[in-house]
Amino acid sequence: MSLIGTRPPTEDEWEKYSAHHRGRMAIKPGITGLWQVSGRSNITDFDEVVRLDRKYIDEWSLVKASF
Repeated sequence: MSLIGTRPPTEDEWEKYSAHHRGRMAIKPGITGLWQVSGRSNITDFDEVVRLDRKYIDEWSLVKASF
């Protein structure tokens, strides 16, 4: 587990994920992530959580590729 990454799902959550949702697990899970610091209490749509996690993954990949 990493400090920053996507929140790991429970087994029940994982079984309900579509292929799109599972894409958010492309990086090591973390204790906190972009959606947690982007108004977590105001985000009630899981697709928005996935969008923010994918944004973090995409941007992290660009940063990582730069070094």
